[in-house]
Amino acid sequence: MRNFAQKIIFFSVWGIAIALFFSSCIDPIDKKKFFKDDKVQEKIERDRVGLVDRTGDSLRVGNKRITGLNPHKYYYVEELDEDENQISTRFVTSDGSLSNNPGNIGRVTDGLISGLDNNSTYIVHSASPLTGQMTRHDTSLANLPVDTGTKITAGANGITIPSPTAIHFLDLSPLIDVNTTDIYRSPVIPAGTTVPVTPISGNIIRLQGEGTETDYIFVDFDGAFDVALFKVLRVNINGQAPGDGLVVRVTFDIINGTPTLTPNTITVLQTDLINNSGTIPIINITSYSSNFNNNPVVWKYNNSQISTGGSLDLKANFFDDEEYWAKGVYIITVEVILNSNDHKYSGNIYVTVN
Repeated sequence: MRNFAQKIIFFSVWGIAIALFFSSCIDPIDKKKFFKDDKVQEKIERDRVGLVDRTGDSLRVGNKRITGLNPHKYYYVEELDEDENQISTRFVTSDGSLSNNPGNIGRVTDGLISGLDNNSTYIVHSASPLTGQMTRHDTSLANLPVDTGTKITAGANGITIPSPTAIHFLDLSPLIDVNTTDIYRSPVIPAGTTVPVTPISGNIIRLQGEGTETDYIFVDFDGAFDVALFKVLRVNINGQAPGDGLVVRVTFDIINGTPTLTPNTITVLQTDLINNSGTIPIINITSYSSNFNNNPVVWKYNNSQISTGGSLDLKANFFDDEEYWAKGVYIITVEVILNSNDHKYSGNIYVTVN
């Protein structure tokens, strides 16, 4: 045992001596200089792409891909090489690939961009809503030049147009100049492929028919690579004449797990309730991006169920109680369950009595 212990001590001391000798003869390695060395750089391959996120969507990077895109939005990407020189501006298609043609743009189904170069940096932009006042025309093409139209204001969720006629036009002035801006139509309901839009006259475009939901995408280039304008306008034509009913469409945000009801406000006149006059709308619920489960839609007020099914007759199922004839805002909750995950979602509709 004594001889074994002496051997351990001998080799330990000898190892320390060797370490001290080499540490005194060789300069410590400078990590920064090491990784900046050209030969080292040639052997290092990046395992993920570079990213500059201009979308507000909290995008994430991976091996030749960028994830976390919102499947309801539209994107374009600027690509920079290793020397930070811009080499392209491309648009994200529905399958997550990139295209030089903005006419191939689409909502990103799987929420990712693939097929990227790990040695490049990508600046990702998303289309912002086109907001402001425009003019809609519900008339024939022959009457369009003399029709004064109706002013309509686009918000973050776009515009909703009732459908007393089958033909609708939209004057984009003063928000869009069609002489410098390319316009593309991306159908949401029913689903379809993106196509270019040609104005009818001046800044006027023809809209789709009743019962449709459509995104209009506006792109304006400033030079070869710079995008000066990238906007989107969602147009919902609900397919019903005013007073016949109200279609509320439910969009499910896959990322945040919350539904958006469009529109989510209804106004009823108190005099119509008292005099039993006018038309109290029936709220019809329809969904896109996911289907409802076999479980029924549930309508609640103050956490109490007032009806089930795809529509709510306000006159029969809510305003039958005179307590709700008083002026004010009443919040009706809609609960739905999706086929995709059997999860219950809820959103609010605000009913105002004036």
